Amino acid sequence: MMSFTDHLTELRMRLVRSAMALALGFFVCWSFRIELFSFLAEPISRALADNGVYQFHAIHITESILVYLKTSFAAAVILTSPWTFYQGWSFVSPGLLSKERGFLIPVTVFTVIFFLIGAAFAYQVILPFITDWLTKLTTEGGQAVVMITLQNAFSTALIFLVMFGLVFQLPLVIFFLSLFGLVSARGLVGFFRYFVVLSFVASAMLTPPDPISQVLMALPLNVLYAFGILVAWGVERSRAAEGEGPSAGATLTRLMGASLLLLGLATFLIVGFVRSLPQRDLIELAPAETAWVIHANPSALAGQDDLGRAASGALAMSPWLTTLKDAGVAISEVREAALVANDEGASAVMVRQIGLGDRGLSLDEKSELALARLDPDTIALGEVSMVQKIAAIAAGTESPAAMSDEDDRLVATLRTAGPIWAWLPNPAGAPGLLGSQLAMEAASVGAAMTNTEPTRIVLRVHGKDVERAVTLESQLDQIRAQASAKGTIDVELERALRAVINEISRDANPDRRTRLRAIEKRLAKSSDATGSSVPAISSLEDAASAWTLHREGTRTTLGADLASPALGPLLKRIGTALP
Repeated sequence: MMSFTDHLTELRMRLVRSAMALALGFFVCWSFRIELFSFLAEPISRALADNGVYQFHAIHITESILVYLKTSFAAAVILTSPWTFYQGWSFVSPGLLSKERGFLIPVTVFTVIFFLIGAAFAYQVILPFITDWLTKLTTEGGQAVVMITLQNAFSTALIFLVMFGLVFQLPLVIFFLSLFGLVSARGLVGFFRYFVVLSFVASAMLTPPDPISQVLMALPLNVLYAFGILVAWGVERSRAAEGEGPSAGATLTRLMGASLLLLGLATFLIVGFVRSLPQRDLIELAPAETAWVIHANPSALAGQDDLGRAASGALAMSPWLTTLKDAGVAISEVREAALVANDEGASAVMVRQIGLGDRGLSLDEKSELALARLDPDTIALGEVSMVQKIAAIAAGTESPAAMSDEDDRLVATLRTAGPIWAWLPNPAGAPGLLGSQLAMEAASVGAAMTNTEPTRIVLRVHGKDVERAVTLESQLDQIRAQASAKGTIDVELERALRAVINEISRDANPDRRTRLRAIEKRLAKSSDATGSSVPAISSLEDAASAWTLHREGTRTTLGADLASPALGPLLKRIGTALP
């Protein structure tokens, strides 16, 4: 027996322990604040990227730290919840009967599981669909520009996850009401038509003010209500079979266990069905021998910004674009395209546009390229061998390029970085592009070109371990220093000197022209001496105006701001290097 004061003392001890664990969990989560926010906002950022929006904005100076604090706290609550529950259970369990203990444990377990199922449904299905639809609605007329803040992304994601987690508790609520005789299966059936109205009213109150969000919450509510009718029917059958006094814990475990399996299977089928729709990532269709992939959002590049104008000018005569235009594809309406190539130079481009695969497109009989339909929205165009492999992957008869967890994280980062990005599945196989040392030390390499002002290109290199990442950082730092030295006054001076030499050479006699050419060769040799040992970066030296370098763990990021006049020539050089 314990006195009231003893109970308060123990309660204080349990609360202090829970608070200490929460504080410790918060500091742990704060160390991963960026990764946690990226994970939480990933469905939103990915849907925005499909519509040409690649950045979150911070309206207030303190917005970022407040969002990171909230994200870290929410993650800490989840991380420490088992310990918190244990402390609460240790406080109340001594005062419970064995039957009550057997009842509360499955209640808690099923509450958590149903909440996670609802949150997963919102994360995988609802958030991407809602973000994509609302973004299209906002930009449809061209009068508005979408600018999503960090706070907006955080609150939207969290609200949807929590609301759908709570909505999926409905079968559990109906179970309790039925267990205590407050509702019956027959009564629930009769109330169903009224519940339909109530579900839409509740959805309008809990979701953002748009009809699609309301419908997407109301429909699961009605499905869960129908599922709850089956639960109530099962409770009545169990009570009739076991008499008026069945074990509540046993009944709950048996019925909710079966219900959980059915609901889990239904959720799995829904999510699987949505993922099986023609929205499979084009990167997942790259063949196993792929050397590099360049992914682009042509609709985002069709704008009037510097990058869009430079890309249009540089790729105007591209044979890929010419062939696609001849086949009736409106490039400015394409939201996703990927160019893949292997080590032997064989290449193909995959293009996705609504209804594109069902148009029955065909190529000229004289064309040496092949065209294949991958799904109702996607086609592949390119050399016969590559198109056949891509089609086989789409049909499920051949395996795509293997992607490690590090590659998954890299690609997820790149796809939301800008309208053009590239990924090298096998850096060791590209020494001619990366340089021998960088190619051998890197586990994965990617690059993205942003549509910010100024345009920025970012090279992301993941080392095989921390030691090699430090080596890569040192190497990239030397490259950055060399590129910075060459990319400022020296470049302009070199251009001016070459222009003077060419001008004087026109009217010079042969002897003087020979001396001028010798000077030009020495100038070129001096310029090459300061060039980068990484060919991919050497092409940026003339275009970059500023360089940055940052390493976090095994990931090193090298960034360069690109001057607007240099974008066109840079993209032309890239275009001439492509198949």
